[in-house]
Amino acid sequence: QDAKTQVEIERTSLQETVKNLAEQLACTTSAKTTAETKIEELKQGLNSEHQRRTELELLTKEQETALADTKAQLFAEHQQLEQTKEQSSMLKTRKIELET
Repeated sequence: QDAKTQVEIERTSLQETVKNLAEQLACTTSAKTTAETKIEELKQGLNSEHQRRTELELLTKEQETALADTKAQLFAEHQQLEQTKEQSSMLKTRKIELET
């Protein structure tokens, strides 16, 4: 009777241990799945940030190019204006010379 009772107690204890281990495994599996999902979300976020950064770098380069083009155009227009002023001054001088 005692041996049978002892075996029953051990069997019940082992069943409880198996049940607890199964619950722990379920929790661990759930935590692993949650972690994997979070890692995937972080990877996607990182990829999105990288893509935005690349787009901003491209936009910045385009703006720098446009600024350089504008500066070159302004410089050319300034030179043309200076030439026009010189020509105007020469024409005024020539006009005065002709009038006298």
